[in-house]
Amino acid sequence: MCPLLAATARRRIANRHPIRNLVGGPPSDRFAKELLVPLVQTRAARLSRRPVRANPLLEDRVEKPRDLPVWIAIALVSLYVGAGGLAKLAGVPYVHSSFPKLGLPPWFGYFIGVCEVLGPIALFIRPLSAWAAAGLGIIMFGATYYHATYTPIIQAAPAFVLLLLCAYIFWKRHPKRPPTA
Repeated sequence: MCPLLAATARRRIANRHPIRNLVGGPPSDRFAKELLVPLVQTRAARLSRRPVRANPLLEDRVEKPRDLPVWIAIALVSLYVGAGGLAKLAGVPYVHSSFPKLGLPPWFGYFIGVCEVLGPIALFIRPLSAWAAAGLGIIMFGATYYHATYTPIIQAAPAFVLLLLCAYIFWKRHPKRPPTA
């Protein structure tokens, strides 16, 4: 038994008024040696075996340098798609002209506009980021199809690049799960 622990336990017990032995006086050395020192030792042993973990709430906020390309992709997609979504919500006739050509109702342009405004916001929320990228990727697939079919092929390039960026964001932000048998 460590004499330092025994002395520390005696001092702590002597300073506490609620802890008294059966006679009503200060605790005896026997009480400190037989009860409190083993209690302190087991608590110290239990604490030393406990693994040290980082705070899970702050864990996602600490970004690693390898996440920089993902943040650049998120910024590019957010700026470009968000601006297009705001134009659709504002009712700009040029951006709404593509929907009747595809046989879609006029309200669908506003629906896509809402998705293009909310999607970039969701890209910045870590748990929603992968699924927002998947949804925006579906929209960019439709935009690539429209531009490849109804406009000169070169106009499909920005939508295709955004589709690739959305796929990259989904790939990097989707939770990795071990393969099942």
